[in-house]
Amino acid sequence: MFVQRFHTNHRGFTLVELVVVVLILGILAAVAYPKVVSRTDDSELTTIRLSLRTIQDQIDLQYALTGSYPATINPAWFRGNKIPHHPLNGGAIPDVHVFSGHDRTHPSHKTLDNYGAYWYNRDVGIVRARVPYSSSSAEVIAKYNLFNDSALTSLGQMYD
Repeated sequence: MFVQRFHTNHRGFTLVELVVVVLILGILAAVAYPKVVSRTDDSELTTIRLSLRTIQDQIDLQYALTGSYPATINPAWFRGNKIPHHPLNGGAIPDVHVFSGHDRTHPSHKTLDNYGAYWYNRDVGIVRARVPYSSSSAEVIAKYNLFNDSALTSLGQMYD
């Protein structure tokens, strides 16, 4: 009797080859992820600092023109008639919280909780960016100091 053998060419991957590929992809993702997150954080920091500088420049210009700090921050001073973007404000929070009556250089509330994304003291002409809420006071202070180029040591501190 004659038995014919069928030769099939299996061209699939072995389990070992698949595991190696998945392992390599995992290592690449672990290396790339921190760099992507770091660049996002750097971008937010740059945007906030640039926005603060733009707003502060307009406040200083108004002071130079009128001899007093403006009572509010007028969106018409900026391109597109909009207050410069705060990348961490999702839009539900007002752009600017105007404060007066004291010589404070920092807000009592440093997070974005229902206050303006930016804090402006019209008595001394200073604008600050608020930061997202965090479970750690140390994180809030660190991010606030980074965004506002300040050196506060506690959340309650309102003067340099």
